[in-house]
Amino acid sequence: MKRAYVSLSIISMLVLALVLTGCEESIENADTGLIEFTVPDIQADHHYYFRGTHTTDDSNFAQASFTAFVLSGNSGEFTTGILNVGSWLCDVYELSESTGVVDTIDPTIITRKQENISVTITKDNTTEVEVTLT
Repeated sequence: MKRAYVSLSIISMLVLALVLTGCEESIENADTGLIEFTVPDIQADHHYYFRGTHTTDDSNFAQASFTAFVLSGNSGEFTTGILNVGSWLCDVYELSESTGVVDTIDPTIITRKQENISVTITKDNTTEVEVTLT
């Protein structure tokens, strides 16, 4: 009985390893990339909200607002998760208070913004975008 249990455990581990290897390869071979937004003049006491919509496949991303991480001087950046390659329309908002992921941002908390930023993502690359908030 012990021998059967050990054999079953080994087989289960091998199957799991094969499944995980297959998942890893499918992610590596996918047509995906990233967007890195740089905001050169962040305000330490404000929150930043990023969102975007792919122009052809209806995928989208949004990030609940957060206070910016200062890179140097008063410059901050945000990097998206993995996104499909292609054209994206993105929005960046500076807010006076935090908000979660929402369809519509309360206009009374928007201090500055840049909307409809056209970004093209290419496979396995990070597309860098400098944002000008007005």
